[in-house]
Amino acid sequence: MDSWRGHHIEEVVANWGAPSSSLKLTDGRSIYSWVSNWGSAYLLNTCRQSFTTDRNNIIQNWRFTGCPQWQTLSVKDVSEFFPQKN
Repeated sequence: MDSWRGHHIEEVVANWGAPSSSLKLTDGRSIYSWVSNWGSAYLLNTCRQSFTTDRNNIIQNWRFTGCPQWQTLSVKDVSEFFPQKN
């Protein structure tokens, strides 16, 4: 998620779809969150990925909670975690 820092939030929206929620703070910053559920019928987990933007909607910070390991990997990590078969 660190690769999104410095990008406009609309770039995330274009790639991930509309956020599950957003909140405008009194200082002009905004928080955008995407929520997804994962697991089984017996154990359901919630993954929340959030970005904080400045007044110009440029991503400054991010945070995630409850996400599976594969969802938090970078593109480089994914290729190492799931090697290509020849």
